[in-house]
Amino acid sequence: AITHYNIEADDKMVNDQVTSIRKQYGKLISKKEVEKGDEITGTFSNEEKEINKDTTFSLDVIKGKTQLKKIIGAKIGDTLSLKTKNLFANDHQNQTYLEVSQDEAQGLDIEVNFEIKEVNLREMAVLNQEFFDKIFGKDVVKSVGRVFSVLELFKTHQKPLTATEVCNYLDYPKSSADALLKSLVNLGYLTLDLNTTKYFSSLRVTKLGDWLPELFGASSDALQILDHIHKSLGETVTLSMPNGIHMQLITVITGTFPISLSFQQGAKLPLFTTGIGIAQLATRNDEEIAKAVKRANRRATSAQHRVNLDELMIDVEATRTKGYFEAYNRVVPDTGAIAMALPGVSSESALVVAVGGLSDRIKKNEDKIIREMRQAIRHYKSD
Repeated sequence: AITHYNIEADDKMVNDQVTSIRKQYGKLISKKEVEKGDEITGTFSNEEKEINKDTTFSLDVIKGKTQLKKIIGAKIGDTLSLKTKNLFANDHQNQTYLEVSQDEAQGLDIEVNFEIKEVNLREMAVLNQEFFDKIFGKDVVKSVGRVFSVLELFKTHQKPLTATEVCNYLDYPKSSADALLKSLVNLGYLTLDLNTTKYFSSLRVTKLGDWLPELFGASSDALQILDHIHKSLGETVTLSMPNGIHMQLITVITGTFPISLSFQQGAKLPLFTTGIGIAQLATRNDEEIAKAVKRANRRATSAQHRVNLDELMIDVEATRTKGYFEAYNRVVPDTGAIAMALPGVSSESALVVAVGGLSDRIKKNEDKIIREMRQAIRHYKSD
C-alpha cells in the first residue's frame, strides 16, 4: 500500500490574516475601563530618552504579566508607570510603539509613562456576504466564485449537464443558476444544446490559459520531462510556481514507492523556508529578494514568522553555486527534496521542479537524482 501524507501549508498564517481583516472591518465599541482583548490608544513618554509617542495597540501585544496586570482595570485619563523590559514581545515592537531607534530598542530597559486616552473593544466582522461586499464590491465574491465553480464542475464531470444538475451539484438557487449559465453561453464560455437543454464547456475556456505555459517557460515538453524524471526515479515529482509569499504546486506526480510523498495539486507551501522556494529565490537578484523579505516581514503576525534575510541568503548563495537546493525535514518529518529552477522569462516567474521522498532514499540517491534532473533540464532548454 502507498502511504499518503496530507500537507497543510501554513494554515496559522492564513487564519491570522483572516482574523486581522475581520478586525479591520469590524466595529469599535468605546469603553471607559481596560479589559482583556481591548485596544488602547494613549501616549508613551520618557523625558530622558525624549520619548513622546501617541500609539494604539491591542493588549495581545503586551508580553510582561506584571505590566499587563497594571493595564487591565485602568481607566481613560489614568497614567501608568511601565517598565519597557519584556513589555513587548520583541525589540521591533519597542521601536514601533515607543518610536526609538533600532539600536535603542535592543534590550531597552527603562520606565515610561503611559497616559490612556481611548479604550475600545474591536468586534470582529461576521464572515457573511456583507463582509465580502465591503472588501471586494457588491456580490463580486459570490458571482466570481460561482463562475469558477461552474467551470470546475464541467472539468470534474467532463460531460454535458442540465441546469437542474448544475443546481443540484453546486446547491445554487434555480433562478441564479439559470441566469449564470445563460450569461456564460452569451459570453461564449459554455455551449447549449437546444435539443437536450444541456450545457457544456466551449473551446474558448481552453484559450483562457493557453498562453501561460510559454510565458512561464513551461512548454508542453515540460510535463513530459517531469514524467521522464518520475519514471527514472520513482519518487514524487512536482512543478511549482511563485504565488505571493508561497510556492504553489501546479503539477504533482506521486511516487511509486510504498511510502511516497503525496501533495494535493494547487497546494501552497512557504516561499522562504522550503527547498522549492529557495531554489526559486536563487533566480532573483539580491535586491528583489530583500524587497520580498521586507514585504513578508511587514505582514508577519509574530516574531517566529519573520524571515531572517542573512540566514536566507546563505541558502540562496549555496543554491546559486550548486544549481540546486537540497532540503530535509522542512515540510514533512523524515522527508527530503531536491529542487532546481527551470529557465523562465523572468526570475520572479521562474518555475521549479523538485523530487521528494523519504530522507534516507533521497540522501542515498542524491547524485543520481541531481544527474537525472540536470539531464532533463538540459533537454528542456534545448527545445
